[in-house]
Amino acid sequence: MTTNLRCKEGDLAVITQEEIGCEANIGRLVYVIRRAEPYSDFDPMDEWWIESASASPLVFLRIDSIPRQIGCDSNPVKHSDRWLRPVRDPGDLAIDEMLQILEFENGKTLIQQGLSAQSIN
Repeated sequence: MTTNLRCKEGDLAVITQEEIGCEANIGRLVYVIRRAEPYSDFDPMDEWWIESASASPLVFLRIDSIPRQIGCDSNPVKHSDRWLRPVRDPGDLAIDEMLQILEFENGKTLIQQGLSAQSIN
């Protein structure tokens, strides 16, 4: 299924889920390079070639070894679109979903983010 992909080529993304053994990649920033071709008709068509956005290499499973071993490389690796969240500039009209604006009777507006708040005029 290719119509509901989260990422697009050239995106900066965060890894949100990972294979067992590669959990060290969760939370890492990566560049989405290009779509990955499926190995067979049964291979999901929602995979991307990604590379680390930092100098630190990504952890990956070596599929050419039995049993599967963990490797660490700075070369691009294949990753599922479902396990990536793109980080994009939302533009000037975007609203931060983490901010909540509260109105008070005295006319002041309070912007609350998490547990902290500040008063503005």
